[in-house]
Parts: sequence; C-alpha cells; structure tokens
Amino acid sequence: MLAATVLKGVFHGTGAIEIGQKDVKLFLEEARRLSLETRVASAVSALQRCVVESDVPGRDTMTYVHFFTDLAGLSRLG
Repeated sequence: MLAATVLKGVFHGTGAIEIGQKDVKLFLEEARRLSLETRVASAVSALQRCVVESDVPGRDTMTYVHFFTDLAGLSRLG
C-alpha cells in the first residue's frame, strides 16, 4: 500500500483524521471506565491531537506523513 500511495504522492482514500481520533477517544473512555491501563492508546491520542492541530481539519489520514516530514524538516511529497 505504501508504494501505491505515499511514494506516489497520493494522500487520500483512508478517511478523515478526525474519525480515527474519535475512535481512539471512545476507546480511552471505555478503558477508563474499566480501569484499564492505556499507555499506547494515550500516546496515540496525544499524537493525533498534535497532527489535527497542525493543519486544516478534515484531512485524510494519509496526510499523517506530512506531519512527520514537517517535523523532520524534510520536503513534503506530492
């Protein structure tokens, strides 16, 4: 999938980042209710917040790569 998408500059087709963010939030709420430890999910949630706040709302999840290339000081693909 990577070669057919990101490496070719295609950054759409997987849904809005906010949908995944909502799903992780719901998971964390349920995990709290059950008193479960959620280190990885909490870290994912924090990362999602950073990504969503870094650019325009409604972007496709494939644009996560832009967040990391910007963070690394690299030029964006596509």
